[in-house]
Amino acid sequence: MSLLPIFSTTAIVIGLAAALPQLAAMLNARSAAGQSALGWSLGAFVNCLMAYVNYVGYGAKVLAAGNIASVGICLSAVALVVRFGDAGAPAAQDEPSVRLDELATTEFHALRDQLEDEARRRDERRVLVAA
Repeated sequence: MSLLPIFSTTAIVIGLAAALPQLAAMLNARSAAGQSALGWSLGAFVNCLMAYVNYVGYGAKVLAAGNIASVGICLSAVALVVRFGDAGAPAAQDEPSVRLDELATTEFHALRDQLEDEARRRDERRVLVAA
């Protein structure tokens, strides 16, 4: 076995492993902030081309299947970007400002909960020290 199939397989596995956490983060946060539909579309296009090269050019069916899986992940990411939009985009001047705790992402809720827990812990500590 030459290095080409080994490196190709490694690249596909790393690509899949790198994309899945981003999809999970978008789903958990209900936000596609920082993600680009164009970037994910280009990824899908490149993986389609690589699937063709791997299948027709090299006869590597397994590598082509990995590329098709990557296309599916890229298209899923495009759908999430379209669904959630870019929450990180600057708001228009005529739109009312939104408070941080009113944003639709869970990161701010988790941060607020941690800050409230820390404040309660410090208050309890002050009461114990004062007593």
